[in-house]
Amino acid sequence: MAATEGEIRQQLGSPASPTRKTPVFFKSTSTQGDVSEVLDSKSPRLQEKLIRLLRCAGFGGRLEAETIFKETPALLLMRGDLTDMPGKSYTDITAFEYVVRAKDVYFFRRVLNFLEPYEGKDKSKIIVDLLAQFNRSFSEDCLASISGFNEAYDFWCRRPRHERPEHFVQDLGEAQVHLEAHILQAYCHPTTSFNYNPDFIKNDLPESFTFKDLHRSCLRSLLSTSPGCKGDFVLGRTYEAAAVGNPGEDTCAVGQQIGMDCSRLANMDKELTAELLILKARLEDMAKNALELDASTPDDSTSPSP
Repeated sequence: MAATEGEIRQQLGSPASPTRKTPVFFKSTSTQGDVSEVLDSKSPRLQEKLIRLLRCAGFGGRLEAETIFKETPALLLMRGDLTDMPGKSYTDITAFEYVVRAKDVYFFRRVLNFLEPYEGKDKSKIIVDLLAQFNRSFSEDCLASISGFNEAYDFWCRRPRHERPEHFVQDLGEAQVHLEAHILQAYCHPTTSFNYNPDFIKNDLPESFTFKDLHRSCLRSLLSTSPGCKGDFVLGRTYEAAAVGNPGEDTCAVGQQIGMDCSRLANMDKELTAELLILKARLEDMAKNALELDASTPDDSTSPSP
């Protein structure tokens, strides 16, 4: 079941309006090239769309985000406030900056796939600005959420063996709460295992937060519950589905599975970082081509009248 904006708002509440805004005053031509509008960041309608776009970035809603920025590309340059799915708050941030920080290559790829054939007059401005956003936001360091989960696992392993079942959810589940939306979607992937990291990175990622609860023999959604402090479980990857980990009497076996997940998540972070740099190279090529095209195109405003 895909995570929709309606589900997210119902389960997690509506986001607060951005408190800091950067004015944007320029024309944005639609993808069809026959409509343009002056964008004013004070417009209530535009602010509503910006809130939705930021919300989509923070909650893994790439399909809806694509619909929004295709309609109004300049929203990719506008800033607002965001509290993402893990509950981390950002001030005066763009959706694209968040995507780069979170290493959501799936969102990034959709932006590039849209901009490459885009013919709006603001194309070069948007591309150059996005490149600057990337340079401000990119880090080769492992995602803090993944490092935190690995540290929580190491802490749990250092506990006396008889204490591990009691602290399983407390230690590991609470750490999983802080994983970004697209990482949790990778956990919930219906067909592909963590064993195949390139498939996660190169292909699109289903926008699903539904996982198989093997302990209760049912499907559950992270939109209505979550690991750790808001739930009673820890997610673990099986070969083809995300499953709930409840140690019971088999703490050692479950712990080994979570340990393998830690290693796979660390590898996934490296793959995400490498893919970000590949996508950045695409963006740089687009910026170069757009600026060369601008330079070779006569400025109508300075052309002499016939």
